[in-house]
Amino acid sequence: MTDAIYSALGGWTCAAIARINVEKHVEKHVLALIVLGELVGLAATIVNWAIIPHYFSLGLMILYPPAVWIGGRLRK
Repeated sequence: MTDAIYSALGGWTCAAIARINVEKHVEKHVLALIVLGELVGLAATIVNWAIIPHYFSLGLMILYPPAVWIGGRLRK
């Protein structure tokens, strides 16, 4: 649960930084964060497959995109 909150905070921060630089393209920056985060999450899941419970890694990969998107929308 706290990971989803941190992900939403990351989306909010990404939107805040993007808004300072380019106001029209905030969604693209948040989408880039989602894609990059999913790639890193996939790599971490593969590396830690035998260490971390599978449901935790897969659950986080499912909750991450909507949490970041919600955080970005809250800032916008």
